Amino acid sequence: MEFGVFLAGHWMDKSRNANQFYADLVEQAVFADKLGYDQVWIAEHYLVDYIAVPDPFQLALLIAERTQQIKVGTAVIILRNYHPIKLAAQISMIDVLTNKRFVAALGRGASGHELRQMELEMSQQDSRAFYHEHVQVMCELWHSRQSVAHEGRFFNFDNSCIMPPPLSEHPPFYLVGLSPRSIRMSVHQCKQAGIPPNIICSPFREPFSHVETCHQAYSEALSECGFSREQGRFAINRSTYVADTDEQALQVMPTVYDMHRGLVRMLSNQEIIRDGIMHYDPVDDEPSEQEIFDNCVFGSPATVRDKLAEYQSLGVNHFSAYMNMGQSHDMVMGSLERFAKDVMPAFR
Repeated sequence: MEFGVFLAGHWMDKSRNANQFYADLVEQAVFADKLGYDQVWIAEHYLVDYIAVPDPFQLALLIAERTQQIKVGTAVIILRNYHPIKLAAQISMIDVLTNKRFVAALGRGASGHELRQMELEMSQQDSRAFYHEHVQVMCELWHSRQSVAHEGRFFNFDNSCIMPPPLSEHPPFYLVGLSPRSIRMSVHQCKQAGIPPNIICSPFREPFSHVETCHQAYSEALSECGFSREQGRFAINRSTYVADTDEQALQVMPTVYDMHRGLVRMLSNQEIIRDGIMHYDPVDDEPSEQEIFDNCVFGSPATVRDKLAEYQSLGVNHFSAYMNMGQSHDMVMGSLERFAKDVMPAFR
C-alpha cells in the first residue's frame, strides 16, 4: 500500500500570516519526503480561508523543487475553472518540469459560494455533462502528438495540439468518486477516455462499511468495463491523526469539528462566509467525538495500525492521510513523524 499525505491548506489560524502559512505547508511536504511518504496532495479553492490555495500549480511546483522523491498532486483540480486545452497543457508542462512526479485528481467542485461568485454555476445534469466532456477532451489531447479537432456541447476547436508534449504515456489522473454511483460512473469514464481506472474517494465521517461499499462498486465497475484489478488504483483520502495515546489523539477534535462543519456547509451549499472568512456554526446531525474517532484514522500508533490493516485487507492501493486539518504546525509535524515511523513500516 502506498502512502500519501493530504495538506489541504486550511488557514484557520490567523496568528500566522500568509508567508508563514505557505512556508509551513512546504515544510510539511519536505518533511514527508524525508520520512518516505510516496505522495503529497494539496487542494484547490478560492475566495475563502477554509482552504486558501487558489493556484495549486504554483505550490505544487515549489514543493517539487524542494523535494527529491515524493510525488506531488492536487486533489482536486476543479475542471469548471479551466478550458481543457489550457489545463491539459498546464499539466503536461508540470509533468515535464517535475519529471513525471505530478498527479492530478479531477473533480466537479464542492463550493457553491465559489461557483456563484465566479459565475460558473450549473445544474447537476449540466455539471456532469461538462465534466465528462472535459475529461474526454483532455485525454484525447494528451494521447495525440498531432492536432486534434473536437465538436461537442461545451467545447469546439479544429486545430489543437498541447505543447510541450508530456513525458507520461497516460495523463496522471485520478477521477473522484464519493459514492458507489459516482465511482461506477468514473470507472466507465476512464474506459471511454482510454486511461487507467484510478479512482480516489474521500469518505470523511462515514464508517469503514461505507469504504467497503465503495470498493465493491469499484470492483464491479472494473469487471463491467473489462479492466483487471491490476490495471487500476483505488485510493482513499481519510482524516488521520497519530498521537502517543488514544486520549492524546482527541486533542485534534476542535479543529476536526471546524473542518467537518465547513465541509458539510460546502457540500450542502450553506456556507457562511464574511470577508473571505468561513464561520463554523454547528450543522445538523453532527457526529459525536467517539463516532469521529472510530470512523477516522485517529489514535495511538497501535490503534492506527489496526485501523489501516482493514484498508490493506480490502485492497486499497493508496492511502492518503488527511493529516493537516487546520491544527497547529507542530501537531501536523508530530503526526507525520509518528505515522511514518510507527505505522507505515507495518504495511511496506
